[in-house]
Parts: sequence; structure tokens; C-alpha cells
Amino acid sequence: WKQETNMGKRNNQSFCHLPHSLLIQMITYKANAVGIQVVVIEESYTSKASFLDNDFIPTYGENDQNTTFSGKR
Repeated sequence: WKQETNMGKRNNQSFCHLPHSLLIQMITYKANAVGIQVVVIEESYTSKASFLDNDFIPTYGENDQNTTFSGKR
């Protein structure tokens, strides 16, 4: 996901070396400071599920055959 960034040479250099876990920690810290709860989940099926439709996001390989998504994007 970092390979396709196009923010200019300087910003790309600063952003692309940032570890994924550190980015999550920074977002969680900033969100908690203003009272926003962050829920970190595995990325499986996140492009199929809709947060607005309250779709359940299963973990890959764990009883994911019976899962249906809303189909809205």
C-alpha cells in the first residue's frame, strides 16, 4: 500500500519508511487523546465489508464460509 504513494519526493521519503505498526500506534494514541476508540482488526475481507451497514468482518480461515456482506460500497 505504500508503493503507490505520490506525495512528492520529500513526503514519500518520510512516509514510506514508517513501519505499519508504528503508524497504528500513532493513530491510536492521537485518537485516544481526543476520545475516539480505535479497533485494530486483521485486514481480511475489509474491502468487502461495509462499516456503515454494520457488516461483520470475519478472520480469514475461521468459519468464514457462512459470511455474507451487504454488497454496498
